[in-house]
Amino acid sequence: MSKKLTLVLISVLLIASLLVGCGGSNVDGPGNTEPTPEPATAEPTDPEETEEPTESDIDISEFVELKMVMVGPELDDYERIIELVNAKLKEDVNASLTVEFLDWGEFATKYPLKFASGEEFDLCYTSNWSFYGDQAGKGGFLELTMEDIEKYMPRINENVTADMWDGVKVDGKIFMIPQTGLQFTGDHNNKFVIRGDLLEKYGMSEIKTADDLIEYWDNVVEHDPDMVPIAINQSWWGWWVISSFRPVKWVGENYGAGPFNVYEISDPDNIKIIDGDEWWADRLEGFKMAREFQQKGYWSKDALTLQDDNGVMFENGVSATAVRQITMCNEMYEKINATKPEWKPMIVDIHPDRPAPYYPVTGDGMALHATTKHKERSMMVLDLISYDQEYYDLIYYGVKDEDYTLNDDGSFTSIGAPVNVGFRGMNNKVARMSTTVAPNYKEILDNQVKNGFHPKFNNFIYNNKNIEAIAAAISSIEEKYAPILQMGFTDDVEGMTEQFRKEVEAAGLKEYQDDFTAQVIEFAKRYKD
Repeated sequence: MSKKLTLVLISVLLIASLLVGCGGSNVDGPGNTEPTPEPATAEPTDPEETEEPTESDIDISEFVELKMVMVGPELDDYERIIELVNAKLKEDVNASLTVEFLDWGEFATKYPLKFASGEEFDLCYTSNWSFYGDQAGKGGFLELTMEDIEKYMPRINENVTADMWDGVKVDGKIFMIPQTGLQFTGDHNNKFVIRGDLLEKYGMSEIKTADDLIEYWDNVVEHDPDMVPIAINQSWWGWWVISSFRPVKWVGENYGAGPFNVYEISDPDNIKIIDGDEWWADRLEGFKMAREFQQKGYWSKDALTLQDDNGVMFENGVSATAVRQITMCNEMYEKINATKPEWKPMIVDIHPDRPAPYYPVTGDGMALHATTKHKERSMMVLDLISYDQEYYDLIYYGVKDEDYTLNDDGSFTSIGAPVNVGFRGMNNKVARMSTTVAPNYKEILDNQVKNGFHPKFNNFIYNNKNIEAIAAAISSIEEKYAPILQMGFTDDVEGMTEQFRKEVEAAGLKEYQDDFTAQVIEFAKRYKD
């Protein structure tokens, strides 16, 4: 729900934490979100360690065409690569795969509609910020038993630990296959990619602080009126920008966030809810900064209706800055450095000492849709594209010796621009290390490891099945107010914030919070035990 304040805040205020972000080297967007592979920290993998023979007693005589629903944009190399992937799938498991991509401007509405309408598809992306708890509680996903996992997904079974399976359970059942690559959340700890050629043009030498970045943006406004300092759209990019500038008050291993609330959970027997007035006051300050930035012209006047992704607009020269978490910043750096080296791309970190929560185990993953008529084949295909080294290399790095070269130590070097397909949810241990990372990438990453932590609230999954009507009403109100406030498109920030609060409270926010709190307490008891 990238546009929805509840989930944005869940990310911003902390549910961000443990494993992994986005799949392969092809992702962008919320949750990310930003979401992306972690090739620079992945251990080189011997393909023979992960490949296992297909079960001989599984009947694959009937050819099946599988459909996958993915969030985020379809990227440049999808058509070319999926044709090669399908040729291998036909030979190995007598199946093919097509993918429907729900771009960031539409996924928050289209994704749940696909489940509500009963549309048939087989596989789909899911995460804590993309309806996992909600759809799992409503029966939108197929339950995965350990018996089936062991039989049809042996590679996944080998790599996903018991703790990870436990962390994705809803009502004691498994519905998600989580990623296993290590990654930090973006949200309040985002980094920026900027253009070094513009920096030189403006007589600036470096960007190390928030004030430096503001100076860079002011120069863009003054000297390059055909470009915006940072492009945002109707997704949650506005809040990503603001939360990257403002220190979040309630960040640490003992905090968790819920529907318009923050919880202090260091003592499982005495969970404390941060006062609502304090919480809304903090949100108001963020909205005021968004208004200030919008008035200065840091993003376009039609940002509320734009569909294009933040990264796409940076790549197209419309924007002077891209915002995302560190691994996605490096992905952007590598792409621009290969295709437009004259731009002299740079990754900048304006808050190097901020706490760095790891992604939660539910932060990115894959699921089987409840309507699938091809459970076994879907599981087999997911097992292959997630952990078989040949498939993984093809999807995320392309064709060997055409798109990349493989080095003796297991790392890879892209030939030209890195391959971009658009898959998420499969950033796993078999990811390779790139040799063309940004010069300061490892330094920033090492610094985040130093500041990294795993919140105790990490694997909590909220299920709103007890108050679905209230949840729907609150979501509708969020759709009305949150984008406008997050992107600074109101003259009366205080008035709209107060109206926003009044309407969600009238819609039943207290009941929502009480239900959430009860589940938090049960989770805390389990954690304590």
